[in-house]
Amino acid sequence: ISAGTKLGCGQGGCGACTVHISDDEKTWTPINSCLRPIGLLNNKYVRTIEGLPELKLSYEKTETSGASSHAGTAHVHACANNGICRGCPMEGECGPVHDQPPAKSTLDPRQTLAEFNGSQCGFCSPGMIMASYPHVKEREGDLSPLDIEDLFSGNICRCTGYRSILCGMKTYAKDGNAEELRNTPPYVLDEANNYANNPARWNHPNVTVSAVPIKPYEHRDYKHHDAIRPAAIAAPSRPSPHRWHTPSPTSVAMLKRDIATGSYSTNYKLVYGNTSYGVYPQFEWANVGVFVDISGISELTNIDPYPPNEWLNPWSFKGTPWKDQGAVKHPLSPATRAKQVGRQVSIGAGVTIQKLVKWLEADHDEYRAARPFMRACAQHFKRIAGHQVRNAGSIGGSLMMAKQWNFPSDTWTVLDGAQCAVTWWSPQSNDETPRSFEEFQNATGELVVLNVILTLWEDAPSELEGASSSPSKAGAGQAASVCFASARVAQRLQNAHPLVNFAAFNHGNPDWENSFSCVWGNIDVCNKKSQENQNAESRWPTIPNTSHYRLSKGPSSRIWAATLAGWPADGDTLDTLMEQVEEELRNMAATAEEQGDPVVRCRVATNLLRKYCIVNLGAPSSEEATNSLRQTIYQARTATPSSGSQMFMVNTAEEPVSEPFIKASAIGQTTGEAIYTQSILPPNT
Repeated sequence: ISAGTKLGCGQGGCGACTVHISDDEKTWTPINSCLRPIGLLNNKYVRTIEGLPELKLSYEKTETSGASSHAGTAHVHACANNGICRGCPMEGECGPVHDQPPAKSTLDPRQTLAEFNGSQCGFCSPGMIMASYPHVKEREGDLSPLDIEDLFSGNICRCTGYRSILCGMKTYAKDGNAEELRNTPPYVLDEANNYANNPARWNHPNVTVSAVPIKPYEHRDYKHHDAIRPAAIAAPSRPSPHRWHTPSPTSVAMLKRDIATGSYSTNYKLVYGNTSYGVYPQFEWANVGVFVDISGISELTNIDPYPPNEWLNPWSFKGTPWKDQGAVKHPLSPATRAKQVGRQVSIGAGVTIQKLVKWLEADHDEYRAARPFMRACAQHFKRIAGHQVRNAGSIGGSLMMAKQWNFPSDTWTVLDGAQCAVTWWSPQSNDETPRSFEEFQNATGELVVLNVILTLWEDAPSELEGASSSPSKAGAGQAASVCFASARVAQRLQNAHPLVNFAAFNHGNPDWENSFSCVWGNIDVCNKKSQENQNAESRWPTIPNTSHYRLSKGPSSRIWAATLAGWPADGDTLDTLMEQVEEELRNMAATAEEQGDPVVRCRVATNLLRKYCIVNLGAPSSEEATNSLRQTIYQARTATPSSGSQMFMVNTAEEPVSEPFIKASAIGQTTGEAIYTQSILPPNT
């Protein structure tokens, strides 16, 4: 029983419940335990914070003022001024700095988090450690400061403001965190109270330090206290309305056979990562009798090249090989088509979002020309949820959330906008032809998503989300370039559902009548309303209830016509076209406000398209305005790592009051040993 693993939000958003899972006890992956039913742990190893290697604190006696410090880190020394030390190295009141900080910390993250004062109440601290430990301590490879920050995208702290957490953890980056440490003062050593010196806090020698080496932290043995027992041991046993089917399918063929022969009950649910439960707990398990674990089907977890001789035409999706599609009108020019042959991959429905991100960010020599497009997609996927959810949530599961619950899935928006195809199997049709997202959206009955076919576009950088090599201005002369862009607007950069997400694609062929298309998420289209609009005006399509909406043919054609014509003054202006788009969206959008006011969402959605037209399609705008639109808030916030400074006003006449001590309970919090009321049973229970 783990007292260190905490139950926070119960929705996979706070990260306090983070644990590690593994197939081999060698490579550990952080996930949210609050979303992982025990039925999904078959053949898995689980590690809680108590299972981390034994913590051995690293201290040694130094020659500097007799102060105790860390092995391999900077020395601290005593302040020569007996008055008020303001901690400013420019004031010249203190002695010289003796050593530079190490290039990279080798300390245990539990020690680092404690000594950088990264815990206050400490409730979230075990989750912070578990989210980062496999990456900073157990895996080889160079992590940038931005990589370190991304590890905590699924963790929330209500106390510290994150600066102290990130300042300490970024000492594990490949180049360390020396710059920020210059603006962070050292802490006091106090051996008698188990206080510790913070590593590498070296440029603010502003406090008096103990001349006696610190003793290692003595772990408290809470088991000796009869009044303190983990509450989990008293959980009442009650019959569950659900059961897990055994044996779990190990191949797609086995899964198909079991479904076709009725081995599962009529109310069965296929489960891969169960992250959808964090969004729809009231629906996901309702009326489900049998759960089927499909995480053991290795075929669903692969990313494989799609055979070049079977290159799919993304605008026909008839499933016939490319060589037989000569009679099908194609939007791509022959030159563009030639470049794209052999640049399609099949992404298994069980591929996790994080695995797809890593694959898109990797350097594949065979897809070198498509790197801008791949990095643009990866950048959007990294904004989905938090790190732990991306480690568990699958591509297929995300698509099914959108289809079944109208979830504004970013995965759907990006893949649909990039002209992907979806392959699914249904026992009613037994057809596995790759088809468009629109057909998938309209499909009914039982279905199992098998894979997504992604074309790795060569000339498709995204200005909205920051790919690096797109044209500076599209204009009429550059309209033939393939161009993809995606964007999302949310309350936070990561770990927040989108207010609106968006993807647009320009096929780049002037001869194709509707070369431009775009899709939004979280428009919440109401079927009844779309039916009324269809009957009344015949302008907008009839579509099923969905959170995703594609711009209808009329405005799309007019936008493309204006692009080809170079946006002439006597044609449709950008303002006129955007008014038509917003009118369409407001007529289609439902009135539900769970994800924000629908009027605001429609306005935001329209402005994302306006930005795409200006930046990528050459719509008229001043050069200054166009340049300002090229960088998003997300780009600006992630261009450089976050940083901060900290200063203590220490009055040595009032010691130890005002001195920046590290609390004695810090190590107990970061190791998960600290006990909270949620872990204590009431008396007489």
